[in-house]
Amino acid sequence: MIDLNNVSKKGEKHFAQERHEGGYSVKERAYGRFDRALPLGYEVDPENAEATYKHGVLHVEVNKSRHHKRRKIQVH
Repeated sequence: MIDLNNVSKKGEKHFAQERHEGGYSVKERAYGRFDRALPLGYEVDPENAEATYKHGVLHVEVNKSRHHKRRKIQVH
């Protein structure tokens, strides 16, 4: 999900691995839901966002909002 200045992702992971080392069997498991939010530091246009997921990498592309403009202010 993308809002004006954050990218959020939710999901569920399922991981199981078994290996044999030096006469021992090692079994690892990880599972559960996750929720992550990444602040972008500026407003974006969520209507034109694109995302791809390839080889375990999530790539999100967003443009800065046209309504967000920098301005100088005087400090007294």
